Amino acid sequence: MKGFIKWVVFVGLAMPVVAIVGASYASSFTSSGNSMEPTLHTGDIVIANPLSKKLVPGAIYGITCYNCGNDGVVDGESLRKRVIRVREEDRCIWIEGDNKPVSYDSRDYGWVCPRGTAPGKPEYEIDGRIYPLVTVNHWIRSLKERVK
Repeated sequence: MKGFIKWVVFVGLAMPVVAIVGASYASSFTSSGNSMEPTLHTGDIVIANPLSKKLVPGAIYGITCYNCGNDGVVDGESLRKRVIRVREEDRCIWIEGDNKPVSYDSRDYGWVCPRGTAPGKPEYEIDGRIYPLVTVNHWIRSLKERVK
């Protein structure tokens, strides 16, 4: 019960901050697909900061991918992937999903370069850095399990 009360207090304090900051600098959406499991599950709530476009290895980004193959990836589709490496000389990135057996990513199509710099090859535009709401998502998943 203490955990639930702490969660209610946390949400009560965090939601106004998220609402104020989110209205100006971020958006929230529900994740879909399984390529980022166990970090992101279908139905998880995530915050995307479109102003955060500095590429940080290890961080998750919303990436619009062009020429990124044909494994169900639509040209211009926004993907959620983790940036593994950044080549400083040309700003090309190596991206991977956390669920390696099912993720279609740079291990399949190679380096992804900034849009307009490598015609005919995989290219990207950064939509923003993704911040999973881990505590909230964990609580929602555990609540769903209890209801089953």
